Amino acid sequence: MRRLITTSLCSFGLVGYFALCANSQEAKEQKAAQAIQPAEVKLGRPVDFDRDVYPILDAKCVACHNVAINENGLNLEDVKSVLKGGKRGPSVVAKDPDKSLLYKLISRGMQPAMPPLPNKVEATALTPQELGIIRQWILEGANAGMGGAGNVINWQPLPKGIHPIYSVAITADGQFAAAGRGNKVSIYHVPTGETVAQLTDPSLLTIQHNGKPMYEPGSSHRDFVHSLAFNPSGNILATGSYREVKLWTRPENVQRLNLAASTGAVPAVAVSPDSKWIAASSADNTIKLFNYADGQQARALAGHAGVVSGLQFSPDNARLISSSHDKSIRIWNVADGALLARIDVPAAVNGVAYSHDGAKIAAACADNMVRVFAAPPAPAAAIAAAAAPVPAIRVSPDKKLLALAEADGKITLVDLATGKPVKQLAGHAGAVTSLAFSANSARLVSGSADKTIRVWDIASGAAVATLTGTAQAINSAALHPNGLQAASGAADGQIILWRLDAPAPRALAGDNGAPATVATVSPDGKLLATGGVADGKQVVYIRDIASGNVTRALAGHEAPITALNFSLDNARLISGSADKTARVWNVADGAQL
Repeated sequence: MRRLITTSLCSFGLVGYFALCANSQEAKEQKAAQAIQPAEVKLGRPVDFDRDVYPILDAKCVACHNVAINENGLNLEDVKSVLKGGKRGPSVVAKDPDKSLLYKLISRGMQPAMPPLPNKVEATALTPQELGIIRQWILEGANAGMGGAGNVINWQPLPKGIHPIYSVAITADGQFAAAGRGNKVSIYHVPTGETVAQLTDPSLLTIQHNGKPMYEPGSSHRDFVHSLAFNPSGNILATGSYREVKLWTRPENVQRLNLAASTGAVPAVAVSPDSKWIAASSADNTIKLFNYADGQQARALAGHAGVVSGLQFSPDNARLISSSHDKSIRIWNVADGALLARIDVPAAVNGVAYSHDGAKIAAACADNMVRVFAAPPAPAAAIAAAAAPVPAIRVSPDKKLLALAEADGKITLVDLATGKPVKQLAGHAGAVTSLAFSANSARLVSGSADKTIRVWDIASGAAVATLTGTAQAINSAALHPNGLQAASGAADGQIILWRLDAPAPRALAGDNGAPATVATVSPDGKLLATGGVADGKQVVYIRDIASGNVTRALAGHEAPITALNFSLDNARLISGSADKTARVWNVADGAQL
C-alpha cells in the first residue's frame, strides 16, 4: 500500500512539474505578448530623433535592422530609412502612432513583437517611458530632429595601411600563427614568416552600400577582430568580433593536381610567385614547366648533366634558376624556355635561391660553402639605332635618359622607358668623344674633337655654355656636382678645369701621360679622377680640384681605363678597363680593395 502511494505521489509530482513548467512558459509568453502602455512624456521640448529616439532603437532593434543586416528589408539607423520601412511597407505614419507598424510592434500589441524575446543580443522589451518617447516623436511628425539632417556619416572601409592588430594566436606545435588585422585575419607560417592564408567570409562580399561592396576582399568580420584561439590540434580557429564568433577549419587532403613530372624521384619543385607556373626536376636531369591552371606541361628545359637539386622563380616570374650536381647554376627564360645564362661553381650545388629583389643568387654547395652571385642581367635589348659607331654613351643618374654621342657632332637623348629618341643636341663641329650628366640629371657636358666643351640644358636642349681655349681635341669630360665647373682631358694629356661663369680655363698640375680616356668628379666635388699613363703603364690619376695637384696614381690595369666612378661616400673609386677587369680602390691610401 505504501509503495502504491509513493508511486502515485511520484507520478503526480512529475505531472505537476511539467504542468508548472508549461504554465510558467505560457505565463512568460503571455507577459511578453502583453501590450506595453506608453508613459506620458514631458520633455519641455520637441522629441529629437538622434538625441531621444535613436538610442532606444539602437539598444533594442538596430542589431537586426541596419544597413548590413536588415531583416525584412527594414533599416532603423536613420529617419529616412525608418519612414521608408521594409517589405511590409512604411513603418511609421507621421502624427499617427496607432497606424504606424513600428509602434504596433514595439508596443507588443501586434505580432511578431519587437524585439522578439528571448534574442541573441539580449535586448529587452521597451519600457513605458521609452515607448512614450517614440509615440510622442511620431505624434510630432516623425521629424529628423536637430542632429539628423546635418551630421551624415559616410562609412568607408579602413584605409589599407591602417589595420591595427588587436589579437594573435599560435598553434600548439608552433607552426602557424594568426593575427587579427582590423576586420581581417591573416595566417602565417612561423618557420618561414610567409603569409599562407587570408580568411575571407564570402557572405561579406555580397553586402552592398550605395551600389558598391561595403567590405573589400579578404574581410573576415564586419568589425575589428578582438580575439583568436586555435584548438589543440591547430586545425580549427575561432575568431571573435562584435557580437559574433566564427569558426574556421583548415582544409585537409586538398590535392588539386597530380602532375606526371618524372618516372623516378622529383628532386626539386617550385611555384612562380604569380601562381601561373610549376617547375619540377626529373630523374633524367631535365626540368619540366607546367601550367598551374590546368596542369598541362608547357615545355621541358634540358642542359644539366647531373641531378637538378634546386629550383626557384625570380620575383618578377620571368626567370627560373636551377642548381645541379654538375657544378652549375642555370638561368632560364620562362616564356620560351631559352637558356639565358650559366654560372659555373667549384663544387656540386645542393640548392639555390633568389634574393627578394632578384639581384643576387645564393647557392648551397657540397664543399660546405654558401656562395652568393650577382644575378646575370637580362638579355640586351636594342633601344636605339645609330647610323655609325657610337664614340660615347652615358645614362643619367635618374635612369630616365640615355645620351648617345655621334661622329657627326650630334648627341641623341633616348627615353630608357620606351627606347625611343626624344631629343637631339646639335652644335659640335667634330665627333663627340665624351659625355657626363650632372648629379641632378638636369645638365649634360660633352667634349669633342672640335676642341670645345659644351654644357647642355636637358629640358630645353639648348647649350648653356661653350668652353674653348685648348689646342687639342677633348678626349674626356666631367661636370662638377656644383654645376659651376667642368673638367676635361685633352689629346695632349693635359687636364683642364673650367669655370662655367668665367670661361678662362685653369690647367691642373701634372701631365696625364696620355690622352685622358675617362674623367669623373667625386660626389663632394673635391677630387677628379682620370684615366692616364705613367711610365708606360695604365694608371688612374686622382687630383685635388682645389690645388690641382695629383694625390694618387693607381696602377694595376693592363689596358686603357674605360670607366670611373666614385662611391657616394667618396671613400672608394671603381675603375673599369679594356683588360676586362674592374677594380675597387681605397681613395684615402690608394690601396686596391
